[in-house]
Amino acid sequence: MDKNQRWIRATPELFFDNHLIEMVQDVRRVFHSPVKRPDPLITRDSSWEAYLSFNDAAWNVIHDTSEDVFRCWYEDAHFDFKRIGQTNVDITDPRVSGSRVCYATSPDGLNWIKPRLELMPVSGRPTNIVFGDWNEGQAHFGAVHAISVLDDRLDSDVTVRFKMLFQHITRASPLTDVVTDTGQVHECLQSPIRLASSPDGIHWRVDDHQLDFGGLGPRLGDVIRLTRDWDTGAYLLYTRHPNAWNPLLNPKNPHSRAWSLPYYPADPAKNNKRRIWLCQSWDLLHWSEPQEVLIPDDTDDNLDESFNSLGMLRIGNVRVGFLNVLHMVDGTADVQLVHSRDGVCWQRSPHRKSFLSTGLVDDWDAYMVSMPTAPIECGDELWLYYGGANLHHNWWLVGSREGLDLPEVHRPTEFSSGMGLAILRKDGFVSLNATVREGIVVTRPVRLSGWPLFFNARCQAGGYLDVEIVDADDNVIPGFLRSNFQRFSGDSTRSLIQWQGAPTIPLDRPVKLRFFMLHCDVYSICTAF
Repeated sequence: MDKNQRWIRATPELFFDNHLIEMVQDVRRVFHSPVKRPDPLITRDSSWEAYLSFNDAAWNVIHDTSEDVFRCWYEDAHFDFKRIGQTNVDITDPRVSGSRVCYATSPDGLNWIKPRLELMPVSGRPTNIVFGDWNEGQAHFGAVHAISVLDDRLDSDVTVRFKMLFQHITRASPLTDVVTDTGQVHECLQSPIRLASSPDGIHWRVDDHQLDFGGLGPRLGDVIRLTRDWDTGAYLLYTRHPNAWNPLLNPKNPHSRAWSLPYYPADPAKNNKRRIWLCQSWDLLHWSEPQEVLIPDDTDDNLDESFNSLGMLRIGNVRVGFLNVLHMVDGTADVQLVHSRDGVCWQRSPHRKSFLSTGLVDDWDAYMVSMPTAPIECGDELWLYYGGANLHHNWWLVGSREGLDLPEVHRPTEFSSGMGLAILRKDGFVSLNATVREGIVVTRPVRLSGWPLFFNARCQAGGYLDVEIVDADDNVIPGFLRSNFQRFSGDSTRSLIQWQGAPTIPLDRPVKLRFFMLHCDVYSICTAF
């Protein structure tokens, strides 16, 4: 079989790229954004909670279909703002901060419950804390930071069904002095990444083995997004390199006392922007050296823009990526779409347009939104859980040491982050669209894995979609003329494509599909099996 042969299978084929497209006329590609629900679903509501960290790399949501329940793990973090303001220590240093993992569930994905558990009570009262101890008190374990939880259905051992990678921060974590180009010394933690597992998502056991990241030992940066390739079984980790901040810079150039770093455009040797790296493993213990897979572009990205993290959802042969972009000058963050067919080579959407934007000034998600967790299919919709905050990325944390005169610097505990929900049509990230004039799309030769075909399409008033099928030499196959097609003019995420007489297409040879469309969006196509 030709490995380059294009297929249409039972999993949807989306139109992010021209993989299936041979020709178009009067057709454009349209990228769509989800609709946000107005209020957050999980927020700080107990006296013992400090800062619920619904940021780029600190929480996960899954839909447990075996029990029909939604599960969420997230960090509760505390900060000693006075000490942070007086020193240059790393903000995750246990002398000034700490974090622990909390757990919430929902029967419907909308109404969330923080269960009263006895695992880690506070002041004698039950809480929903399930892992970590920021005070290193009774548990003597230390902070659990940058968590990523995987529901590993490929593992037959149900006692380790849920797996978590996390950064383990204790007072024993070694400190390294990093010298800036101005001679300032910053202490940076060298905390290991560790593996924990659980049968139920509540009771966690830490693996005693040391992880190895291809010569880096057990260290990575503080972004960890764990997923698994369901075809090969390999574990994939989208992360940060722990040394990505420390290239040799020009010591003769000035550098302010700001938390941000100087940047040299078009000089890869001095690149210290946040960017996305990939590690791969077969056993969760031995990992490949981090490989750069997404780097800010000096032509199309702004000077202050960098990449915080990457969430991912696989649909058929396409990996849809949710790139969490930091705009350093404004202290804001939004989400852009990327896509890939192998998880390594990623393509950005045109014009760098936000897929998920921040809210208005008075909204709970006014300044930061992020999507580190994969969307969940619910009927004809995709539910996109996202983190939002009414504070700026780092102003509230390090603004006092820089002398910034801002409300969130003086009163940081009055601001917060939470988890919200945005809703998108199933497979509705991008569509082929025709309006005003009839549009025509001709696919490249494709093999069909089954029959019949289904479309995800929506027509506006007066709109339609017609289809005909031709052979690889562009001759219409008998029975599949446009004139025989039962015209589609509705709105459906799974509409059966039918011709009069219900002919059956031969599956042993390549064919081409021709779409004729007006006032219509086509989102995806798939076969019955």
